[in-house]
Amino acid sequence: MEVDSESWDASAGVGAALMLGKTLTIVIGMQLISYAANVECKRRSWRIKLLGIALAQLVGPLAEVSAYAFAPQSLLAPLNGFDLVWNVMLAPYTLGERVNKRKIVGTFVVFVGSVVAPVFGPHRASSVTLDDLRRNFISFRFFLYVAVSLLLTVVAFFELKRRKALYRNTPSKDIVRGLLIGVGGGFVAGQTYFLAASSTLLQQSLSNGTWNDWLDWLPYVVVAGAASCALLNAVILNIGLAEFEAMFFVPMFAGSGISASCLSAVVVMRETARLSFWRVECYWLGVLIVVLGLALLTRDAYLSRPAAAEIVSDNDSVECGSIDPSPYGKELTKVKSYVSDA
Repeated sequence: MEVDSESWDASAGVGAALMLGKTLTIVIGMQLISYAANVECKRRSWRIKLLGIALAQLVGPLAEVSAYAFAPQSLLAPLNGFDLVWNVMLAPYTLGERVNKRKIVGTFVVFVGSVVAPVFGPHRASSVTLDDLRRNFISFRFFLYVAVSLLLTVVAFFELKRRKALYRNTPSKDIVRGLLIGVGGGFVAGQTYFLAASSTLLQQSLSNGTWNDWLDWLPYVVVAGAASCALLNAVILNIGLAEFEAMFFVPMFAGSGISASCLSAVVVMRETARLSFWRVECYWLGVLIVVLGLALLTRDAYLSRPAAAEIVSDNDSVECGSIDPSPYGKELTKVKSYVSDA
C-alpha cells in the first residue's frame, strides 16, 4: 500500500473529524455513566446510564471504524489523545471534578503532540486491494513483527505471574505489575492495522459494489484479527482497572496504545514509506510528546493517591461525597477539608 504524502486528501479530513468526534462521544458517554451513579431517582439514573453506554460503546466505536475507512492509521492514532483533553476540559463543569496544575500541564502536552503528529504524518490513504493485504500480512516483515510481539508477551506474562505471587500477602500495590499490564494492554489495543485494513476494504466494496476480494480467505482473517484484538483489549483493560486506580492506569494504557498504533502503521502498513525524512522525524516527535503528556498525567495520579488516602485515614470525621467513576478514574469529589493543588 502506498501513501501519497505530498497532498491533502479531503477524505483524510473526514477521517480525522470522525476520530475527534469518536473521542468526544466516548468521553461524554463515560461522563454520563459517572453522573448517573449520583442520581437518586433510579429510573432517571438508568436512562442516563443507558444513554452513556450507547454513546461510549456503540456510537463512539462506530465512528472509529468509519474513520479508518477514510484516513491512514498513522494520522488517526495520535488523535486518540484527545479523549483525555476532552475529559479534563469538561469534567470540572459536568462532574464538578477539580483540576490541578499538573493535570493542566499534562493535558496541554498531550494536546500539542496530538496536533503535531497528524500535521506532519501522512495525509492521504490509498485504496486497499487483496494484493495489498497479501503484501502486508503474508510477508516476512509481518511475521517478524508478530514473533517479536509474542515473545515480549510471553516474557511479560511470566513476569506478571512472578510478581503476583511476590505481592500476594502484601497490602501495597505492585507498580511494576501495573506498568506491565498497562503497557501490554495498550500494545494490544494499538494493533489497529487489522481494523484499518478491513474498514478500508469494506468501504471500497460498498462504494464500488464489487465484492470479489471477499471471495478470498484473507479478508476474513483480517476481520477476525480486528475482533480478537478488540476483545483481548477489553479483557486486559478490565483486569487493570479492577486492580489499579484508573487515573493511574488509563493514561499509561492510552500512551502505549497510541505508540503501538503508530509503530504498527509504520512497520506493517508502511504508511510513512513515502514521507520525507524530516517529516517522519517530526511525526515521531509529536507521538513522543503525546506519550510524555500521558506520562505526566500518570505521575500526577500516582502522586495524588497517597494524599487522598492520608486525609481520610487521619481524620475519620471527614465527610466524603460519592466516588465518581470518571472515564479515567475514581476521584474524591467532595471533601470538607481543603486540599491545596500542587
